[in-house]
Amino acid sequence: MSAKDKNIKGDSYTRFIGCQLPLCNTQFGYFNPSYKTVDQITSNLKNLILTQKGSRPMQPMFGTSIYKILFEQVDEQYLREYVLSDIKNAVSIWLPIVIIKDITLQILENIIEFNIVYVVNLATEEGKEREFTLSIK
Repeated sequence: MSAKDKNIKGDSYTRFIGCQLPLCNTQFGYFNPSYKTVDQITSNLKNLILTQKGSRPMQPMFGTSIYKILFEQVDEQYLREYVLSDIKNAVSIWLPIVIIKDITLQILENIIEFNIVYVVNLATEEGKEREFTLSIK
């Protein structure tokens, strides 16, 4: 968890524990800081899903292969099963603290939208479900 501390002026603030996605210009620069563990886990989950396998040096198995199949001529059911299993496998390896409860896919003309419901296995969370939506164009 984040810890309270004092800066040079004596004002209290909370320590940053990571960067939130998407990267955008804030008062802290382009890396919007996260203060809570659960917020950082959400950013880590988005990062894991949106990273292509093989794109990280020294960690070629990090990420998912969903971009590989997006433009293939496959039916919607196969695409749905492939994406769901790929995300669940990656999360079980790289973020074992996250338990995926449900993933729904909505496939539109040029957009695939994921709605992911998950639980963070932390003592402070006590089984609270969290949810976010990702769109891939």
